Amino acid sequence: MERGSDQELVRQALSGDERGFEELLRRYQTVLHRFFLQRHSHEEALDLLQETFLRAWQSLGRYQPQWAFSTWLFTIAYRQSVSHFRKKRGWFSQSFFQEPTMMEQIAAPLPEETDEESAEVENLWTLAKTILPEAQWSALWLFYAEEKSVREIAHILRRTETGVKTLLFRGRKKLQAQYNRKP
Repeated sequence: MERGSDQELVRQALSGDERGFEELLRRYQTVLHRFFLQRHSHEEALDLLQETFLRAWQSLGRYQPQWAFSTWLFTIAYRQSVSHFRKKRGWFSQSFFQEPTMMEQIAAPLPEETDEESAEVENLWTLAKTILPEAQWSALWLFYAEEKSVREIAHILRRTETGVKTLLFRGRKKLQAQYNRKP
């Protein structure tokens, strides 16, 4: 049962009614889980999802309504993912910056796509996971799969808008170069 805007649900939760936050959780658990599954195992994705919502609940009073709630929540999710990689690998690299083309192919599959087109998109995201640094992959995912604006992505990734455009441009270029090499 969907009730009210995100901001109304935040106000409701802050006033002590946990049902507001429960509704926000229902609204965003699937998209955040999908975001985590792109880079983590199922178990890790569930843990990160739980940790993201716990952090969101603890920080709800610091949410600023000039940002979409989903942008604020993805900011927490992205930081959880980065933190997880740091703990898991002992370091985190956001190096390499590459470039564009194939915008339509990178978008999440639409229901009217054929199975072949869906498989092509899935293969593209799989390739992206293996060759792109976390920041480039995250920028591409947030832009194409979650349809976030460059401004929102800049906020989530703690980058300038120009920095996000550079991540998108170079990530697409690197992906295009690798994709074109496939037999």
